[in-house]
Amino acid sequence: PIALQLSPNERTLLVLNQRSGSLSLVDTELGKVREELPIGKKPADLVASADRRLLLIPDESSHELLLLDVAEDTQQPARVTLRQKLPVSPYPVSVSRTRDGQRAFVASLWSWRLTEVALPQSPRETARIVRTLDLPAAPRKQLLVQNDQKLLVANSLAGKLAVIDTKTGA
Repeated sequence: PIALQLSPNERTLLVLNQRSGSLSLVDTELGKVREELPIGKKPADLVASADRRLLLIPDESSHELLLLDVAEDTQQPARVTLRQKLPVSPYPVSVSRTRDGQRAFVASLWSWRLTEVALPQSPRETARIVRTLDLPAAPRKQLLVQNDQKLLVANSLAGKLAVIDTKTGA
């Protein structure tokens, strides 16, 4: 397991498994795996929307950002379905999203790039790439700061940080 996320009503724990390329759905009341879904070749990270109904998972092997819908109600356990596969720069290893849920940023390790993605705002919309930024080093972890106006990107191979202006891309 490399990442965890609770479902909207917290009855299901979503566990991202990198080596098996799967997502385990664990019943939080029983403490047992209810289902294991194959979702990708080498998932690298997991971020959820504010309401936890949309999951963002970069797949390092397929070079895609996977968007998964999480549906549940008070009586039923969570159901997870693939909504979209969005090609991004090769070897994506992390993802972050703005607080308003409008944008996400995908850091791609070996291509030294950051992909900005406009996220869907309704069930009929799809995600789309806004821009791709070349970075001076191989990115790994990232953190949005200053009310999502700046993105800190940590270098994977050296002790460096890139500071990205999220409005201009500089």
